Amino acid sequence: MVENTELKISVVIPMYNASQSIVKALDSVKYQTYKCTYQILVVNDGSEDCSKETVEKYILENPQMNITLIDQPNGGVSKARNEGLKRATGDYIAFLDSDDEWLPEKIEKQISVFQHNISVDLLGTNRNGEHFKSFLGYKFRHLTRISAKLLLLKNFFPTPTVIFKGEKKKAIFFEEDQRFMEDANCWISFCKSNNCYLLNESLVITGAGKPSFGSSGLSSNMWEMQKGELKNIQNAYKSNIINLFEYCFFYIYSLFIFISFYKIFFKFFNFTCFNMKYTIFINSVYNIVFFNNLFPCFISRNFIFLHCILEPHLFVHVFLHHY
Repeated sequence: MVENTELKISVVIPMYNASQSIVKALDSVKYQTYKCTYQILVVNDGSEDCSKETVEKYILENPQMNITLIDQPNGGVSKARNEGLKRATGDYIAFLDSDDEWLPEKIEKQISVFQHNISVDLLGTNRNGEHFKSFLGYKFRHLTRISAKLLLLKNFFPTPTVIFKGEKKKAIFFEEDQRFMEDANCWISFCKSNNCYLLNESLVITGAGKPSFGSSGLSSNMWEMQKGELKNIQNAYKSNIINLFEYCFFYIYSLFIFISFYKIFFKFFNFTCFNMKYTIFINSVYNIVFFNNLFPCFISRNFIFLHCILEPHLFVHVFLHHY
């Protein structure tokens, strides 16, 4: 256990209909091995169950904890997080969702990284037992810098794992009109101009430890998530985080991952040959994407066929070496 009463950490917890899980979330903050001044901001996003009453009871039973319950009409998780951010005054600010839990050593280990690496602005961790050795050829160490471009391939910063310097608060904003992948959008934008790192340890339990993709919750709506990811790629291009070549790669890569998730990719594709079924399937995907304005008109159809279809493995290889 480490104690530092001079340090203040703000914890932002958006809450919606979480009466069954909010106590575990709050307990996970209460039992952190790093003892400091915690400012716990629970933002009730128009819950329709007894979440509010549950937190009020918890506050009465734990007067030693600095918990503020904020009420707002239902506006979504992004609006709730932004409201909590406005009121956060800590030296560091962390996020925790109302159905997730921190392991007891999470804050202690993260603060230790900040103290020994003063250039770190934001630090995430793994969750649910994850540990990364490599990702598409990118080697992971115990402490690995994560760039905005790498976040376009995979969101390595699930929001409940993140803590950042309070002085950087103004650079954090969650798009309130984006329902899916809004957290990744926020981190991509932040990482453009700040030093973001992953502590390669699993220190958070999300979704009761269930896989991040399942039959229930936000992650079950895969197409909506996919559209959110494509929007993030477009935003990255508009913000000059990636150039045109990289934009094409990320867009195509994202669509390939989406297709392969449903095993359609492996059912219809054979990289060693090119047949009519292959062409018909790609044309179908092309029509869905283009006719729904999901891909900018200035990217040519021939570019997709030549680079994405005929030699996708070479396209990935060239990009990663360029990157």
